Amino acid sequence: MSQEKFFPALALALPLALFCAGSWIAWRDAERNATERLAAITQAMADEAERAFDANATVFRELERTPVRGDALQELLSAICERLPHIRAITIRDADGFVVASTGIAGKFRVSAARRGGGFTELALDAAHFRNFYKRLARADDEIGLRIAMTDGRVLAQVGISNPAYSASRAVGNRQALVSASQSPHAVLAPWRQRTLILAAIALPSAVALLCVSLLAIRRARRLHEQTLTRSGIAHDFNNVLNVIGCNAQLLRHRMTESAELGAILRAVDSGARLTRQLLSSARRQALHPQVVDLRRALPAISGLLQSIAGPGVPVGLHVAPDTPVIWADLAELEMALLNLAANARDAMNGRGQLEVLARAAEPGEGPDRRVAYAIISVSDCGQGIPPEILSRVCDPFFTTKAPGRGTGLGLAQVHDFCEQAGGGVQLESDVGVGTTVSLFLPQALAVSEAIVRAPASQPAEVA
Repeated sequence: MSQEKFFPALALALPLALFCAGSWIAWRDAERNATERLAAITQAMADEAERAFDANATVFRELERTPVRGDALQELLSAICERLPHIRAITIRDADGFVVASTGIAGKFRVSAARRGGGFTELALDAAHFRNFYKRLARADDEIGLRIAMTDGRVLAQVGISNPAYSASRAVGNRQALVSASQSPHAVLAPWRQRTLILAAIALPSAVALLCVSLLAIRRARRLHEQTLTRSGIAHDFNNVLNVIGCNAQLLRHRMTESAELGAILRAVDSGARLTRQLLSSARRQALHPQVVDLRRALPAISGLLQSIAGPGVPVGLHVAPDTPVIWADLAELEMALLNLAANARDAMNGRGQLEVLARAAEPGEGPDRRVAYAIISVSDCGQGIPPEILSRVCDPFFTTKAPGRGTGLGLAQVHDFCEQAGGGVQLESDVGVGTTVSLFLPQALAVSEAIVRAPASQPAEVA
C-alpha cells in the first residue's frame, strides 16, 4: 500500500512528461524546418539575383565594345530589353550628360557604368520582375517576406512583411546587394501548434484513463488488504478455538474408549486446522518452513494422496522429467497446493476424466522473472475450462464458481500465495470445453547439500 499511493501521481506524470517531450520535439522540428526552408528560398533568390547582375555586367561590356550608332544602336538596346526581362530601360549618355540613345523612361532603380571616352551607360531594373519571381517561391498564407536591396539601403523589390525573428540572408553581385527571406513566428510555429493539439488529444484521455485505473487498483488493494486483516484475525481466533476443542478431545480420548462421536470430533478438528492453514496462507500470516525439495522423490510420495482426492473416476498421471531440479520451498504448502489443484480438477470434471501432473525444468527465460531458473509443476485436467472474463479473478481470495457450500474460494488463492512467497508464480491456461492447466513456477534451490547431490537419483516416476 505504501507504494500504491503514488500510482495516481505517476498516472498523471507519465502522460504529462510524454506530452511535454513530444511538444518540445515538435517545436524544435518546426524551427528546423523553417530555417531549412528559408535557407532554400534565399538560395533561389540569390541565384536569380546573380544571373541578373551577371547579365548587367555583360550588357555594359557589349555596349562598350559595339561600334553601332544611330538607329541601329536604338534597335540594339530594344532587343536587349526584350531578351532580358529584368531590364526595364537602357540609356546611354555622353560626357555632357546628353542622351545618345534610350529605350524609354528610366525607372526608379538604376545602375550605371562609365564609358571610355566619357559618358556612361544606365540600366533601369524592373522591380516587378523580381516581385513576380518571389511570389512563386512562397504562398501568401506562409507569411514569408522576401526582398532584395542594395548595400546602400535602396530596396529593389519586396514581397510580404519582413520579420527578423526567423530570417536568412545572402550577399550577391560581389556584395553589391543583399537578398533576404523571413517568416513570422505565427506561421513558423503553426505545425507545432497542430502537433501539440494532437498530442493533447492523446495525452489527456490517456491520463484520465490511467488515473481511473490507478484509483481502481488502489481501491482493490485496500479491499484486499482489509480482507487479509480480516482473514488473519478470523483464522487466529478460529485456531484458538480449535486448539481448545482439540486438546479436550485428546483428553477424552485417553479417558474413555474410542467412539464414533469422538472420531467425528477429531476429524472436524483436522478439517478446521487445514482451513485455518489456508486462511493464514492466503493472508500471508502462515509461517513458512522452506527446505530443499527433490521433486523426483516428493511428487511420487504424494501420488496416492492425489489419487484419493481425485477419486476413482479420475486417474492421475504423474510424470517427473529426469532433469527436474531441486527447489527451495515449504514441502507442506507444496503438498497442500497440489491437493487443492487436484480437488478443483475433480470438481471441474464432475468426477470423470484424466488428471495429469508434469514436473520439469523451465527453459531459460521461462517464468515470471527471466533472470531466475525455475522448476515447473503443471497440473492439467480435461474439465469444463474457465471463461476468459473471469480467468484473471480465479486466484482472488473467496472467489469461487462452485455452488454454495461446495467451495471456500481459498484453493487457488493458497496456490497463488504459496508460489509468490516461494519466489515464483502461477500461470493459468484454459480453454472452455477443453480443460485447464495450472503451472507452478518454483525457484531452483541456490544451495544443495552434498548428501542430496551424492544421493542416487530416483528413476523418473510414471504413476497412472
